[in-house]
Amino acid sequence: MSHTYGQFDDEVDSTNVDYLRLSIEKSETLSTNNEISSEKVLRERDLSLSGGQRMQRILHSLKKSLADLGDSSRSIGKPKKSKFKKGSFETVDIVKYNTTLNNYMTDSTTSTETTKVQRDSSDLSMPPPKEIKDMPRVRPVIQKKSSFRIMRPSFPTKKPDQPVTIYDRFILKDQIGIGGFSKVFKAAHRLSGRSFAVKRIQLSLMSEKDRKNVKSEVSILRSLNHPSIIKIHDVFQTDPEYVYLVMERVRGGELYNCIVDHGTLSESNARLLCQSILRAVKYCHDQNVVHRDLKPENILLVSKNSYDVKICDFGCAGRLKDHFLSTFCGTINYMSPEMAARRYYDTSVDMWSVGVIIFVSLVGYLPFENDDIDELRRQIIRGDFSFQGSEWAKISYFAKELISAMMNVDPLTRVTADMALLHPWSSPERPWESY
Repeated sequence: MSHTYGQFDDEVDSTNVDYLRLSIEKSETLSTNNEISSEKVLRERDLSLSGGQRMQRILHSLKKSLADLGDSSRSIGKPKKSKFKKGSFETVDIVKYNTTLNNYMTDSTTSTETTKVQRDSSDLSMPPPKEIKDMPRVRPVIQKKSSFRIMRPSFPTKKPDQPVTIYDRFILKDQIGIGGFSKVFKAAHRLSGRSFAVKRIQLSLMSEKDRKNVKSEVSILRSLNHPSIIKIHDVFQTDPEYVYLVMERVRGGELYNCIVDHGTLSESNARLLCQSILRAVKYCHDQNVVHRDLKPENILLVSKNSYDVKICDFGCAGRLKDHFLSTFCGTINYMSPEMAARRYYDTSVDMWSVGVIIFVSLVGYLPFENDDIDELRRQIIRGDFSFQGSEWAKISYFAKELISAMMNVDPLTRVTADMALLHPWSSPERPWESY
């Protein structure tokens, strides 16, 4: 008997196939109708039951489910023994459903006696007390209230499109300083109460060049970080007339006022002063920053009883890059010969100014003084100063030597900040008294 691949071996009549298909569809329809009728009967039966009867039916279903669960666990292995012994404290977890948070929460109750739970018969979400011990344990969910509170600001808040002004953050108080285009005020931070110094610069009185110097001062101060250099904290400019620089407040006052009040400093105090100034100047020069206006008015004492300083007012400061500087700026009495002659210069101009500052602090007067500005410039260019007079008789040789090295008219051989810190008079490691 031959076979044809792709066809059935036994042929079936088409009428029988149609009959079988109709029988199957009719059977499926009857089965579906029976299921619907069965569910309808059960639902009508449940509605006819009282609340207590419905509860008993639900409990019966729950017991049956738990029994099935126990049978399945025994088929896998023996259940683990409880770690709680008889008579020991036992924690009972009562599971509730929180519809607000839409999650399960657990209340834990510890007791040695039977826990009594009051329950409304209409509440079907909680089983009776005798069934609690048979329920599967659920990991408790502990919910704590947040310890954070929303605090009201201590000052009126601003809209996003409104700029924050200096007066929103700080309370400006007494004036403590004044300059050509600026005034310095005491200030207190509104939130913390910390004390600051606010320098208010009036831009409307300044030329375009001076305004650029203000931007340069802010940029340089933000780039410097040294304990002997004043620190800037914030800058505010909400109108074209004023800009406010928020800086740390130093309570010792200006070195200028200290010299005026005391007349002169002792050599030991002048030596401490020189060390602190040189450390700050060395740091600036390492950062290629030239102050160009070092003088007692721009040097602040940290406290009344200390000669640690903070250099301030970088309005004339410049950055030394690959070329010399040529801007004529500063104060003529503390100006170096090369700047007074309007020649190119570098960081050595600051060392000349430090020499003049130490000179003044020791004897109480300037090395160059003349009412005629042109004659004063000529004195500076020549380096026409001396240590003559009774005031210098009590000053050590090492102090005079270092001042002469810093006030050398030749900038190429003038002592640097590094070299000055190694000098016997200013070196902390090599006290000049031992020589």
